[in-house]
Amino acid sequence: MNRKDEWKAILLIFSGRPDPQWALNKNEIENFMRLWNAAGGSDRHVHIPSLDGYKGIRLIHNNTEWVVHDSVITCFESGKSISRKDDKNKIENLLISSAPADIRQLLNR
Repeated sequence: MNRKDEWKAILLIFSGRPDPQWALNKNEIENFMRLWNAAGGSDRHVHIPSLDGYKGIRLIHNNTEWVVHDSVITCFESGKSISRKDDKNKIENLLISSAPADIRQLLNR
């Protein structure tokens, strides 16, 4: 996969040092897009708390960025944002499960 096609996930967990990141494979991307497209709208935007520990996941593809946390996923693209409900945290759990084992261990889940 070239850089233009890369989908990068970032676990928002640390303060003061770089957060761990990984690439999604084709199947994970397809599952993410299926869940995103099926998700209902939300009046809430993702709020990333300023605390130590897990704060959500950021997903980046080209000029589009999604942030998911606390049952909401917000997409940022071209200066606009749209939020959707992450029913039963399906999107968040999909992204967490796509992480390598050493990154998932940081969550103690």
